[in-house]
Amino acid sequence: LLLVPVVVAAVLAAVAFSGSLSRNQVVPVIEEVHEHQHRHLEASNNYDINTLIQNFQLARAKFMVKLGVDYGEYVQTVFKSIVDGKEVTVGRSLFDAPISWALMKRKVVMKILKAKIEGKNQPFVWSTGGHSSCAAHGNYANESYARVMNETATDIFAAVGMDFESRPYGMGSTSSGMEVASCMKEFFGKEPDVLSWDYGMTTGKAKNKFGMWVYRGAMLSTRPALVLFNGMNLGKEWESLGVPTFEVFGKNAKSLEQKFPDTDLLSEEEIAKMP
Repeated sequence: LLLVPVVVAAVLAAVAFSGSLSRNQVVPVIEEVHEHQHRHLEASNNYDINTLIQNFQLARAKFMVKLGVDYGEYVQTVFKSIVDGKEVTVGRSLFDAPISWALMKRKVVMKILKAKIEGKNQPFVWSTGGHSSCAAHGNYANESYARVMNETATDIFAAVGMDFESRPYGMGSTSSGMEVASCMKEFFGKEPDVLSWDYGMTTGKAKNKFGMWVYRGAMLSTRPALVLFNGMNLGKEWESLGVPTFEVFGKNAKSLEQKFPDTDLLSEEEIAKMP
């Protein structure tokens, strides 16, 4: 379960524009961030591209500081990777899907351009479906990773003219097919930009149920991107059909899991110091 919010954060971090900040820009941002205080930025009403880039850079700096607060000394280990001698976000290294990244970038750029043309913010909706782990069973409802996304990602999207909304549709003991897959608009709405599948435990290896959910989701008018947790390792198949697909399965999930310390080998004092 720990992997899911990390993957979500990785996707959000990797989709974002790249950019650098001077120390004079970063220090005031860091000083405003407190461990138990989260203040959302107001959505931008200036859609000049240079202004949006500047807004994004500042929001991204806050986002990275927030990750540092939440993950402490492990933030670099978890969210950064070295690929071909170059430092990249873990999302870029975790998902070997260059076509999907290009399609996702196109989706985001089109949202930003539409905000500029219409002079108003555009919605960006992430709808999450799954069983009990997605529904935060065993935790409070506001501790589901879909809810945490709203707290974490809103400022970054607002900075570039998008109103981010993460919608939690997890239900315990629910499979992705056939009932859910037959009623995609009724379950997830008509306008998701991202659909997240987290039914691995309840759908199992039923490829017909998994496939029907993916096909029905891809048919929505917004042509949502797919984020699949513990799926059937079929992401490349959907990608070849033009659906941006990011899949956490098998080897790539294990590589992310190994970035976390094994608490069985730590003392109680060392565990107590963890973020």
